[in-house]
Amino acid sequence: MASSGLRHLVLVGTGVAHLQVLKSFAERRSAGLKITVVGTTTSPVYFDRVPDFVTGSCPAQACTVPLDNLLQSCGAVFIQATVEALDANAKTLKLSHGEPIHYDVLSVDTAPMMPRALLDTQLSGATQHAMNLYPLASFCKLWPQLSALAKTRALNVAVVAGRIGYPAGEQTVDSVTNCTESDLRTMTNMNTAEAIHTLPAVALALAIQHSLACDPANQPSRVTLVTGGGEPAALCPSAVQKHLLAALKRQHITVLRDRCTSISATEVRLISGTRLACDAPVLALDAPAAYFWSKSGVSLDFYGFPAINFNLQSVNQACIFITPPEHDDVNTTAVSQLSVRTGPVLTPLLAYNLRAALDNTPTKACPRPTYSLKLFSSGYQRAIAAWRSPWGCLTLEGTWVWRSWRWRHWTPHVDMSVRPSKP
Repeated sequence: MASSGLRHLVLVGTGVAHLQVLKSFAERRSAGLKITVVGTTTSPVYFDRVPDFVTGSCPAQACTVPLDNLLQSCGAVFIQATVEALDANAKTLKLSHGEPIHYDVLSVDTAPMMPRALLDTQLSGATQHAMNLYPLASFCKLWPQLSALAKTRALNVAVVAGRIGYPAGEQTVDSVTNCTESDLRTMTNMNTAEAIHTLPAVALALAIQHSLACDPANQPSRVTLVTGGGEPAALCPSAVQKHLLAALKRQHITVLRDRCTSISATEVRLISGTRLACDAPVLALDAPAAYFWSKSGVSLDFYGFPAINFNLQSVNQACIFITPPEHDDVNTTAVSQLSVRTGPVLTPLLAYNLRAALDNTPTKACPRPTYSLKLFSSGYQRAIAAWRSPWGCLTLEGTWVWRSWRWRHWTPHVDMSVRPSKP
């Protein structure tokens, strides 16, 4: 416990789950609790609305959620910094401004970040010639420049999916310590092309093509999707894959099932030897794990991400909670299984478990719903609905689904109004 006698909850990152946690604590205050939020900005950008911004359906400001009122409502302190080091055994964070902070319970829900040094090492020419999707705030600032360039000349745009990170085998399941046998069974080596989460790249490619093709002032341009070696949205149900492939074909987007190895001012080089003419590469790569996890004392999975159980807890540090990203539907690890349980199930669970950890009471596991609805944008104001049940997966596509997609994926994020606090 913190030396002041207050329990200290530290939230690293301003992801959607943390927004809902702050709202929960604002509505029901806990006595003797100090909340600190560590992030880079109080107006974070969220990906769900970025495709709409690219197509011109909404302004850049609509992709952000101002946090000032929410922070004030729950009495949280915001520190504008990044985490440089974590000592899980000492329950201490070292921040970029130099001062360490102690926590009783830590929750991490950070946006994807792409380290420039690592990117240059593994993808030559990327930082010099390509526009990166992450961080999202930088992409939103740069996109209008690319959009304006399309009015002056025809562009060859390549949206590149893939993965960068630690060399394969550097962090393996065998090197994970202090894990139970059941914990180890939840982790697996996913070092395959099919393990790449390409949905952000697919959504971005569809949005860019929409933007370039629908503006009569633009010059004729071409959009190519480089998948990283596997099928687009390979981790989605097969019926959803078929709909997304049909959408890509309908919008005349070339799909190359190949991996990018280097980028120059005029072309993208692929591992097959193909040289793709490209003067506007856009990277939508899987971001690596944050560097501070590597020497934190937290058990890691094959790719260097923290290994978690179905309570959202680190498997060897019960006071550390991690929110998995919302990815495609996969069924191999605790992280990937939890990633399909976001929204109505996952975010309330995180708030509940954080309170339980602070009160030293048992936490709850996230149930896998028997029925689930996933919505995917397919471009041109259309979306795909996938309804999964014990009897299979039903998929539908249309404009009405797109309207539901906008409501489901964005309305909960901006509904930060706080009801009167309960005693």
